[in-house]
Amino acid sequence: QPYAVFSVSFQMTVLATLGILAYSAIGAGAARRMGGQQGMRGILSRAGRGAMLSLCVSLSAGFAVLPIQWYTFGTLSAMTPLANLLLVPLAAPLLLLGLATICFFPSGAFAALAAGLGNVMLRLTASFASFDALFSLKYDFVPYLLWPLCALSILLLLVDLKKRRWLVGLPIVAFVLCFAVGVSITHGIQADKIEVTYRATGNQEGIVCTSAGRSLLIDLSGGSYTQLNEDWRLVSEDGCTEIDVLCLTHYHSAVKSGFARLSARVNVHRLWVPMPADAEDAEILGALYQSARAAGVEVVLYAYHEPLQIFGDGELTISAPLYETRSGEPAFSLTLTNGETSVYYESAAYGEYCRHVGYAPSAAMASLYIVGAHGPVPYERIHPSILESTTVILPTDTVIVQFLPRQTHAYVIKPQNYTTVLQ
Repeated sequence: QPYAVFSVSFQMTVLATLGILAYSAIGAGAARRMGGQQGMRGILSRAGRGAMLSLCVSLSAGFAVLPIQWYTFGTLSAMTPLANLLLVPLAAPLLLLGLATICFFPSGAFAALAAGLGNVMLRLTASFASFDALFSLKYDFVPYLLWPLCALSILLLLVDLKKRRWLVGLPIVAFVLCFAVGVSITHGIQADKIEVTYRATGNQEGIVCTSAGRSLLIDLSGGSYTQLNEDWRLVSEDGCTEIDVLCLTHYHSAVKSGFARLSARVNVHRLWVPMPADAEDAEILGALYQSARAAGVEVVLYAYHEPLQIFGDGELTISAPLYETRSGEPAFSLTLTNGETSVYYESAAYGEYCRHVGYAPSAAMASLYIVGAHGPVPYERIHPSILESTTVILPTDTVIVQFLPRQTHAYVIKPQNYTTVLQ
């Protein structure tokens, strides 16, 4: 997955590892100067050396990732060195337990110990993250300090290598060559394709799209953190490390906390939200704006029934939601197109709601037709508003579809996901 190079997590991992490898000699030299002691002094000396080495590792990694923290997050946590004093020593046994889980049988005991230790590390991380110890890097003078320090660090690295200075550039050259080859191959395979995965978990559902390392999450349900996280899991399994676009089809109160929690742990670039229709929608939009501003997410308002461009030539069109008193959830439809192929989704009661309000949905052609599981349950038999479809997805068997003659391939999916490719 060469497109992962554009993700913040990949960049910080590479820079942190570079910092640890490049400046590990500083901590080792200081540890040698501390000398050896006997008895209680020896125990304290060894403990001090371990703490100092851990601190040097933390500071080396933290210094190397400063440019990314400054450019992407704009903050620096004072708790990081202290947290690493506890977390770094736990990383080695966790790695060994993970390897033992893979290599030895029976692996249950190793897996249980690894899970327990991993949970301890997660709880420690959450505890340290709860402290309000962030320093802002948004001041105007920060670049004037940051770039000279980076230049000085590179100079010190060259001096440390002495006669082997020419080796410094080799990893960069090798990385650029491998990246260019990997991207050209992957882009040639994936550039004109959009992989669409429809997720159905009970009556909750979502659609995720990926193309050449980019990702689009379409929330079809209530926007809760559980549902958004399920969609994110599908995207991450496909190799994506960030969310390029999170699209909301309608407003729901749960999306306020759902989006805030997701954007706090996943890098989201843009949030697409529809134009608010009433004061309640406007209140939810205001909360989304606050969360987006805190996470550095761009908010884009879109209009229903107007095509939204995705992944180059792809288009996404969402209909206006229709509400009735019998259900708090709306009925709506959406269409994903890429070239001559398309996916058409509509809520199970969408056609029925359209007839109640006197609206006639236009007939469409689709490679894949999905009858939605979320939202109002229809009172009547469903008559699809599409002319032709090669595949029909029924997430639930509680609705009855009157198929057209050419709609011959129907699948009932419960609760697994269904993936297709638009090309």
